[in-house]
Amino acid sequence: MALRDGQSELDTAVLRVEGLSFEIKTWDKCTIREDFVSPTAAFDFTLSTNDPTLYNQIFIAGAKIEIAINDRLQSTGYIERVRKSQNRGGGTTYQISGRDILGPVVSASIDPKIKITSNQTVADFLYSILGQFGISTIYVGDDKNYNIVTGYPKGRGKAQTQTFTVKEATSRVVSSDGKSAEVQFSTSTVTQVISRNRPDLKTLPLDQLKPRIGEGAYQLIDRILSRLGLHCWAAADGSGVIVDAPDFSTSPIHKVIRQFGGAANNVIDGESTINAEIQPSCIVAVGHSSGADLGKTKLKVIAVNELVAVNSAGQPVKSAANIIARYPGVRVLPIRQELVPKEDRIVSVFTQKPMFVKDDESKTIDQLAAFCRRQLAMKQKDYLVATYTVMGHTYDGRYPWAMNVLVDVDDDYLGIHEPLWCVERTFIKSRSEGTLTQLKLIKPYTLQLGV
Repeated sequence: MALRDGQSELDTAVLRVEGLSFEIKTWDKCTIREDFVSPTAAFDFTLSTNDPTLYNQIFIAGAKIEIAINDRLQSTGYIERVRKSQNRGGGTTYQISGRDILGPVVSASIDPKIKITSNQTVADFLYSILGQFGISTIYVGDDKNYNIVTGYPKGRGKAQTQTFTVKEATSRVVSSDGKSAEVQFSTSTVTQVISRNRPDLKTLPLDQLKPRIGEGAYQLIDRILSRLGLHCWAAADGSGVIVDAPDFSTSPIHKVIRQFGGAANNVIDGESTINAEIQPSCIVAVGHSSGADLGKTKLKVIAVNELVAVNSAGQPVKSAANIIARYPGVRVLPIRQELVPKEDRIVSVFTQKPMFVKDDESKTIDQLAAFCRRQLAMKQKDYLVATYTVMGHTYDGRYPWAMNVLVDVDDDYLGIHEPLWCVERTFIKSRSEGTLTQLKLIKPYTLQLGV
């Protein structure tokens, strides 16, 4: 039997269809997934009914929907797939799935003949792509979205709202020889909301580059933003997108508790994994060059892996120091004290493995530094992974579990007593499993995307 409204003593998953004063709260099962390293949040809902008349009109592909946990909005997107089945015993069953407002951006490809010019700013480029999908607001900073999702105010100081016109791609003109094409632009009014201490995207120049064959619209956005240490994801209320870096500094409002005999325990199950095998001791990155001699290449950056190649005194181990010494004038990225180990137990036994990478799109040392840091982040984020299943969809009945936040972990069984960063969050509600949330947590600063 499906859960009735109010039957769960924990939390309620609510779906609203745009344009209708109608809410659905009763589900056979629902799953709402959000992952920081994935471009979109996704949802799956299953509903059974003996009267399908209304739902046949509501559940249609392309319908815009909102998803809330209790009274807190979590995601806005589109129904992309509807599956219906009917039998005598169970009535009509609907299975609907979709993604947030960035779903169409992820599915769309970029014409590889489009030319991105160097006189555009990052803001111009973002709006020229996103405007085609009806997205006209960029939040530079996650402050407002954090408040929408959790209900807790984040940061101090009022955000700066700018409304201005930008060029929006409308068509392209092919050259007479058919070998190239230039984008034709129209002007549109757009909005940029800048949180405290965030960059104004209108001031960031855009280097000339060429889309790759088969490259998606979101892939191109991510490729450009990653060179700036930034990431793009959808605002929960569907009003626009967020451009920001991972937040490792805001104090946590969520706690994972599993103490020996603890009365406040909220963990159903959990495990942790330490993966040192894939960790490089350092990454040596080189940028655009015409020659094959690494030593003569001017653009060189080295990032030392603090997790396995820095001792408790904050100094690179001998093998990493030797590699640095081989390349005079190389830019060495700062050692992050937040990741320096408290003891040398792992560093002393780790087999040092340097990694060499090349990025022809990095034309400046800053771009190469961001590329190098991101390459290291893709390895470091998998060093310590803790996964938990907790009761309900909120912590302490107040704050829905969220992505891109610190979580205080107090786990006597796994021996984890420190803040970890939530990279992935999945809400699950079903007749068989009840109401629960799955969390994937990693060490803060390991997924740092820029310098």
